[in-house]
This record gives sequence, C-alpha cells and structure tokens, in this order.
Amino acid sequence: MCDLCRIRSLTAGLFILVAAVIPVSLTAATASKEWFSVVSILKHEQALNRAHDVQLSGNLAFVPGKGGSIAIIDVTQPEDSKILWYKRDLEELGDSETVLPLGSHLLLGTNDFYSLDIADPENPVFLKKISDRTEGRIDKINGMVKRGNTVFAANKSGWINAFDVSDLESPTLAGALNVSKKFDLMNPHDIDSFGEYVIIVDPRKFGRFPTGKIAIFKVIDDVSGQTLHSDDWVLTGEIEKKELIGANRVQVSGSFAFIACSWNPDAPNPTPILGVVDISNPHFPQFVASTPFPDVQGPNGLTIAGKIAFPAGGETVEAVDITDPMNPVKLGSQKLPASNITPDTSRKGDNAHDLVYRDGYLYLSCQSDNSFMILKINDERILSLAESG
Repeated sequence: MCDLCRIRSLTAGLFILVAAVIPVSLTAATASKEWFSVVSILKHEQALNRAHDVQLSGNLAFVPGKGGSIAIIDVTQPEDSKILWYKRDLEELGDSETVLPLGSHLLLGTNDFYSLDIADPENPVFLKKISDRTEGRIDKINGMVKRGNTVFAANKSGWINAFDVSDLESPTLAGALNVSKKFDLMNPHDIDSFGEYVIIVDPRKFGRFPTGKIAIFKVIDDVSGQTLHSDDWVLTGEIEKKELIGANRVQVSGSFAFIACSWNPDAPNPTPILGVVDISNPHFPQFVASTPFPDVQGPNGLTIAGKIAFPAGGETVEAVDITDPMNPVKLGSQKLPASNITPDTSRKGDNAHDLVYRDGYLYLSCQSDNSFMILKINDERILSLAESG
C-alpha cells in the first residue's frame, strides 16, 4: 500500500456547468400517469464522465465516473443543484465506480481504494491510497458496505476485500479472498450485509453465460462481533440459476435480498428482472419472486426506500411495491424523456445507471450522457410507501 500526498485540487470552479429546471415530464411506459417529473439535470463532460454510482450525505451528492472522475454536488436545492468540486484523472483514478460517504470522509472505490477528507467539500483532500494489483487483489471495486469498523468491497476481478476503517485518515487492507478461484464467482459486482453475513452478486457475463449467481459468506464472529480473518470467511449458501443472469446490484431489506438482474442487449432473448431472494436461512437462500424490467439495458441501478424498490437502467425508472416481498407489485414505470437526454436507438446506452432516494426525490447517475439528474416523485402512494418504516 502507498500513501497519496495530500493534494488540494485546483480544478474547483474551472468547469462548464449545465443546470436546468426541466418543465417536461417523463412519458409513462405503461400508462399515461405522470409518476415522476424532472427537476434538474447537470451535464459535465469532465466532472461526470461516464457517471456510475451516486450517494448522498447531508446536502451533498457524490458521483464517481468510469471515465476517471469524482464529483461533489450541492443538492440543497434540487431544482438548482451545483457542482462544488471535481477531479478527473483517468490515469490516477481509473475506473471510478463506487463511493461511501462517512461523516467528514469519503471512501472511493476505483482500481484502488482511496480515503478523502471532505470537511471542506469545495477543497477535498486525498488522504490515503491502497493498491495491490497481485492477481487483481484490489481492482475494479464496484460496491462497498460498512459493518462496524470494516468496509467490505466487491471487486470485479474476482475478490472480496476488507478494509479496516477505524482510522479514516489512514485505512488499511485487513483481508482479501479470491472468490473467483475458490468459489467460481466470476465478476463480483455488488455487496450488502445482514447480521454476520455479506451477500455478493455475480452477473456471470450478463447473458453470455447461461446463469447468474449470488453467494452468502459469514464474515463476522457471532460471539465477539468482530470481523473474521479472511482465511476464516465461510461460504454459507449460494444460488445459481438462469433467473439471476446479470445480477449486478443487491439491496437487503429485512430477511430479503432484492437483486437487479441486467442482460447484455446482444444476448439472446434477454429477460431482465428485479429478483427477490429469501435469505432468512443464509444456508439455504431461496429465489422467491421477480418482476420484469422493460428496458433491455437494465436494471443496473437499485435502491430501497421504505416499502418501495426503485430499479433503474437504460432509459427507464420504476417503482415497485415490496410490502409483501413474496409478491412485488409494479406501481410505476417510465422512460426518461428524449428532450432531456440523448436517446439511444441502439438500446445499449445507460442514462439511469444508479440512483438513490431521499425526501420524495430520486438522484440518478446518467452514464451515457455524462450527467446527474434529479426526479421528483409525484404519486402519493409511492411517496407514502417510500417514507414508511
């Protein structure tokens, strides 16, 4: 591992920013009802280059991009969001895919693992960089979850990483497990935790392979509550089946895991879904339900709010009632408006790559358009369920 010098970016304020209040509403894909409306869009070729993930903390949104970018956006006023700072360095930041804000610090997952001080969001400071290219040990970090003082990361080169973040100024690599070599998890894409376990999703080539897969690992000692050494992590349960092809996002709610399953558009007979897995018995997880997703480039994004799951991908955003996880009910499904994005006639673009919900709004990363979009939820039932406990 190596320390990255404390740097203050000189790029803040040197950007061209497009922010607009968009009066045109989304056109419903399944009905004429206006489920969502566009509040604002930021487009910036450098700050939001191939925008991938999005996370919120306070009045700030953090958006990493696969084009080697990371942006901090002020969302105090959703209709007038503003980029406060950004950095783009393809050689240094590489494939920036995921972020995890923790108070006055930000963890950034790229081909490496970074810790940043964001106490001053207009002048963040890079504190620590952890690298290890040995067999892809740290590489292409695509999902992170914090449990106690440990951050677990899914690494698309076939590993699970554990980082000790007890000192956010100087985190360390606490362990790594080659799940590709040991457990045939080809490309771990996302991770979430529940109890003593983490759950990993593997899209298995997004339809170029006949199945998708999820795996559950015990990583926490049930007596001490401490993270186990990576040599002692145990594969507890797994599912591999056709319905899980493209499994690339996972969100745990209660005793159920919700899985975004996205096929490659060129795969034969793509059937993307939002899947539901009962994980009440981690030794025997059960695939129990699904709802179809209408866009062949999704869902690549997923967030859970209350009793609503919001899958997204391609040019489509949906709201699914998960009050009864065994019987999910689709409430609203809409395409993003052609007036606000660059329509992709090949259906291979992704302008709703990931999203997060808060206080009646959805915040989206628009990968193909190098943009950040905010949608307002107009339907009272969706709002009520999203705000439920």
